[in-house]
Amino acid sequence: MNMYAVELQNLQPETVYYYRCGNPSVNAWSSQYFFTTPPSTTPDVVQWLIFGDMGTTIPMGKTVTDSILRGLLV
Repeated sequence: MNMYAVELQNLQPETVYYYRCGNPSVNAWSSQYFFTTPPSTTPDVVQWLIFGDMGTTIPMGKTVTDSILRGLLV
């Protein structure tokens, strides 16, 4: 199971940011996604949790979900 964390700093309010996930060593990339930052009236810290399951190992999806519920990934 691979888990990665990314911390983004100094983002501007009400701005659209684009991203994709992947592995450059094998040139494998997700589609491009985006998010919009909240207005400047929002608290200074905003957290998102995004996860996916490739579905290649049946118990692994449960392991990831259980870890999230126990607070290990946040």
